[in-house]
Amino acid sequence: MQSRRRCVVLRKKRSMIIKSLSLRDFRNHEQVQFQSFSPHINVFLGKNGVGKTNLLEAIGVLATGRSFRTAKDSVMIKTGSPRAYLKLTYAGAADHAIEVLLDQQKPKSIRLSGENIRRMSELYACLPTVLFSPEDLKTVKEGPSFRRKYLDFDICRLRPAYLDTLKKYQQLLAQKNAALKAGAEDTLIGVYNEQLSEQIFQIERTRLHYAAELSRTATRALKSMGKTDAVEISLTSPFITQSGVAEQQEIFAVLQNALARERFEKTSVLGAHRDDVAFYLNGRDARLYASQGEARTLMLSLKFAAVKLIRDVLQTDPVLMLDDVFSDLDALRQKWVLKNARDLQTFLTLAEDRIELGEEDKVFLLTEEGIFERKTRTE
Repeated sequence: MQSRRRCVVLRKKRSMIIKSLSLRDFRNHEQVQFQSFSPHINVFLGKNGVGKTNLLEAIGVLATGRSFRTAKDSVMIKTGSPRAYLKLTYAGAADHAIEVLLDQQKPKSIRLSGENIRRMSELYACLPTVLFSPEDLKTVKEGPSFRRKYLDFDICRLRPAYLDTLKKYQQLLAQKNAALKAGAEDTLIGVYNEQLSEQIFQIERTRLHYAAELSRTATRALKSMGKTDAVEISLTSPFITQSGVAEQQEIFAVLQNALARERFEKTSVLGAHRDDVAFYLNGRDARLYASQGEARTLMLSLKFAAVKLIRDVLQTDPVLMLDDVFSDLDALRQKWVLKNARDLQTFLTLAEDRIELGEEDKVFLLTEEGIFERKTRTE
């Protein structure tokens, strides 16, 4: 019998709709209750510092089990409180509830429809979300580790089992590094390399395929914005050749050939964790040449490309979250974002009342006195 906590992806196209959201002692929010949302656009409107982004962060934590702003769960708990509680209900193939408990003294716990999840991959399959945040600009401008994490997270959203592959790889890598530091015999290191080569083959093959799909789809998104730029996501690795990913035995041989250097440095010098990932616009490295506005437009194209791939692969519409999306965008691209966001359930933050909304959209005004639902300007 199938566990009721499992989220089954049907081949019939459907939309994910968040129905309610409850928070207690999360960030600056002591007690928050949203009873209903629009299936279209939901605006969190208010001055800086009132907690608009915190609401998007809460939805993200519930959907993915992690924050897009911090790796430390305890900082999300309201100052002076021992724990924080988050809950949302959503409708997909059926109605479900996700709950997260953050505790200052214990690891976070996550429940899906009343049952504790055992692996994060179970959660990834349930409520697909796509988030744009100013933090995403680091993906373009910072080192390759940001882009590796970006690719891996996107892949996990489409293929939750990929998360288990990454975790197994990290565990094997940690064991191998411990053996290198302890001066273990070559035979043991060879056993680890053999197991690692299997995981590397799976990771590199998946990354390479997704990077190609994302590049093509993002280029089409840019074209629909009126831009002629071509997007290319490039992976550089000793395990990837012009013809594709090396075979598992070839990967093993590359790892074995690095043994002398690894013994000297007492750590793994090769692996999927060292892939160099770069974003290119018209053949130019975006990290070096993209302006702030170009970087923002590039990330938007990647986000809406992810929406398209989720629709194609999972046959569902994800929930879209847009934090401070309109900065550095001209009027044409702002209009493009709103047009495409309206096809999804969208949550966006605004400091100023600057967009035209429909009758079915909702605006939630955040003030120091509380959160109030406000009528849209078109009503």
